Amino acid sequence: MSEHQVYKLPEALEKKGITLKCPVCGSENFMVSDSLRDYLVPAIDKDSGFKVNFDKGLPVYSLICENCSYVLNFSIQIAETIIDGIPSKE
Repeated sequence: MSEHQVYKLPEALEKKGITLKCPVCGSENFMVSDSLRDYLVPAIDKDSGFKVNFDKGLPVYSLICENCSYVLNFSIQIAETIIDGIPSKE
């Protein structure tokens, strides 16, 4: 996901009727991390004795609540399809 696309996700969610709201403090103000990068949420692999397996993780990107610093993670794969579904502003 490009840096440009990351900033489009809140708008794309809003167009789907979804309002971002922090589950901790209720704030609707979020920011994208200054050091934009893709994160990988590691998977727990039950086949290897429930050890963390970084190869089977889920790539995510994060929005941070500006009030309490709670972090919301979004699946990059699904977020891209949501963003691609909104009409571009020309």
